[in-house]
Amino acid sequence: MSRRQNRRSVASLSGDAFIVPDRMALLRALDLTRPALSPVKEALDRGDLPAAERAYCAHFRSRPMHSHGWAYDWTRLPRDPQYKNALAEDALRGRLSDGYCAYDVPSTGVDWRECPLSCLNRFDIFHPLLLSYYNTGETRYLRYVVDHSLAGMRAWPLQEFAGHTTQEGWRTHYVVAAPWYWCILPHRQDQWALALPLLRQSAAVTDDELLAILQRTISEIRFLLPFVGQHVANEHNSGCFMIRVLGEVSDVLSDFREAAGWRRLAARYFAQYLDAAWYPDGFNKELTMAYNLSMMEQMCKTGAIFIGEPALESRGDHLRRIMTAHAALTGPSGRVPSFGDLCARAMRGYLYEPMLAWAGLPWLRWLLGEAGAPEPPFTYCPPFGEPAYGGYYVMRSDWSEKARYLMIDGGPWGTSHQHGDKLSFALSAHGADFIVDPATTTYASNAPEAVISIMNAGFLHNTIVVDGVDEYMKSADDLVARAPLANRWEQLAQAVVFVGAFDFAPLKPVRWERRICFVDGAYWLLQDVLTGAADEVAVEQNFQFDEPIVVRLDGADTLATAPNGARLWVRPLAGALKPTIVSGDKTPRNTYSTQAYSPEEAGNPRPRWFAHGRGWVGRCTDRLLPAPAVTYVGRVRLPAIFTLALLPLAPGAGDEALPEIVRTPRADGDEWRLPTRSGALQWRTALD
Repeated sequence: MSRRQNRRSVASLSGDAFIVPDRMALLRALDLTRPALSPVKEALDRGDLPAAERAYCAHFRSRPMHSHGWAYDWTRLPRDPQYKNALAEDALRGRLSDGYCAYDVPSTGVDWRECPLSCLNRFDIFHPLLLSYYNTGETRYLRYVVDHSLAGMRAWPLQEFAGHTTQEGWRTHYVVAAPWYWCILPHRQDQWALALPLLRQSAAVTDDELLAILQRTISEIRFLLPFVGQHVANEHNSGCFMIRVLGEVSDVLSDFREAAGWRRLAARYFAQYLDAAWYPDGFNKELTMAYNLSMMEQMCKTGAIFIGEPALESRGDHLRRIMTAHAALTGPSGRVPSFGDLCARAMRGYLYEPMLAWAGLPWLRWLLGEAGAPEPPFTYCPPFGEPAYGGYYVMRSDWSEKARYLMIDGGPWGTSHQHGDKLSFALSAHGADFIVDPATTTYASNAPEAVISIMNAGFLHNTIVVDGVDEYMKSADDLVARAPLANRWEQLAQAVVFVGAFDFAPLKPVRWERRICFVDGAYWLLQDVLTGAADEVAVEQNFQFDEPIVVRLDGADTLATAPNGARLWVRPLAGALKPTIVSGDKTPRNTYSTQAYSPEEAGNPRPRWFAHGRGWVGRCTDRLLPAPAVTYVGRVRLPAIFTLALLPLAPGAGDEALPEIVRTPRADGDEWRLPTRSGALQWRTALD
């Protein structure tokens, strides 16, 4: 869970005007002009509050309720009577987890203030409990949801919210965060919006319990409303989630007069956030892949609420671009490389099915594995000739599981969760992920054996390090692209070429240019070019392999073998660097990469001690996995060019299948003969 935002001041609420004080006020907040609510109005008019409560609960329990924006569509989801969820079973046995830490609830009950679950007040445990109830019909799961809700409400009275803002309430990852904090409150509302359609249908939930949750929900939404606009203006992922929650809750609580206003506000913020937080090419400005994909999913769920309405239709083309841009990154395994914090799930998990028909992009269903759906009509991303802002580039041979695939990050740092991964890449071929983004662990864990690392240091990625200096942010201008990127992205007759650069100045007077040529959809030529005023520098050129890959060195060559027998040769063709190999290096070292831009260090960042060295990958669990990292090292005089071939071989293919690349030095550079299926490609390279 990230806690950083581009902070702008947010005025706090004064007093407790947001609180619905009693049941009479709750029922008076209904739109009593509606004929369906006339029994409630009549009871209130004659002063019979219990009758009004019964009348409204009877209406709420039976009225139609659509599923737009829900995580699960309770009206269509198939049931599995044998369904079991370990998290739900643990909760019933008294063991809770918030996705980071675990907590054995004592006999005295949950400690709502000091237990080690920072996200306790998000109520994330409701998802597995609701799924368990829905599938099995066992009310013990539903009763836990109700009892947990009521206990949390008692532990944190609404009066405590008064005077606070959504920027307050965080302590650490190992103690409870306050329920008004921005990363807590909207998640709780999302859980209640998902739970209420099931709670209302069960006789095991009393009218009094339903009304208590409704009263609390409306009060908390009232508290949240003054802050949503600033989160949206900050273009932060919190604003994205709050917009969906407003739309979702406005549907579930549409009987209340305020709900129509919440819906209008959600529609306005939806358009504002689409316009401001997303680049024209479809990528979010945070530029951290797991979060970007989640935000795409949130925007699609919000869009589903507004199908057929101006809020969506006026921004429909942009939302389609967002869906297309992210889906285009999908690797052969069905996942996207996890540039940035955490780990991206399979793409199919981010595609919100109710929006697919609206989008009019039938190839999206191919990514869901639907029989008969057409493959995506492109193999490269972004489209050639179109302005790029987000900076994710994909080269692939085809859309099969055996495809040759490379994704490179050539964009700005992003506004949050910054990693030193500019010009880093991930490579898959023949059913194996070979060179990977190292990804991260989860943010926290209280497990005794946990090894937590956010893996943001540039030296951990598939990048260049010069004299011990890895990639770093120089100014706020590094965070976002204010104009189309200057990278070269070009399709040739038998190749696709990417060229991007990073300048180590002012710390080091060295400019690094990375060139990648994808030849005939079969293999890659990679060149790293170093120029600048320095005479001689120490260079580290790193390649992080995935955990199951077996790597050995053969002279200067690196041979990587996957469990399925596929292989990748990393073959230096020019340059004086020597390979080293390490796995699970626990030696601390310096990094200049940071997780948040600091104006105080602009242009002159200080080194930071990083807890470990290379040779690790994360799986968003509570520990790192040792994995082979090959680093080509040496001292070189500038200018210098290092050229390598990245040569994938299918399982069973012999070394004779390797292409015979020929280099011919020229006075002004090198000429390369790159074999293709129909002959050879001639490619000239030089310092400039």
